[in-house]
Amino acid sequence: MNVPDMGIVKNVKLTITAEVQKPIVANNSIMTKTETAELKFPVVWHYRIIVEQNVPDTFERICQIAEEFELDAKPIAGQSSASGKYLSYKLSATCRDRKMLHDLSHALNAIQGVKFLL
Repeated sequence: MNVPDMGIVKNVKLTITAEVQKPIVANNSIMTKTETAELKFPVVWHYRIIVEQNVPDTFERICQIAEEFELDAKPIAGQSSASGKYLSYKLSATCRDRKMLHDLSHALNAIQGVKFLL
């Protein structure tokens, strides 16, 4: 099956509901039950931010946003890609509500040089 190349996706809509199939044994036969997990706020959200290494001030901008959102944690530099083109950062945030989670994700994603926000 050929899948067309869609390029790099920068803006991704997150679905915060997870469905899990669990086996259930009833009358000696196995069935499945779908369970839904919802986020309970406040929630600690762990970001992985992938940036282009040649764009200046990305780390400083991530730190500035962390300060604007009054996060306790500071970004932690991760590894460079094998080619040296990308660098990753980790950032953990305690989000009070869904709006804060959305606004923080949007602000981080809007930084020049950010390629992926995971």
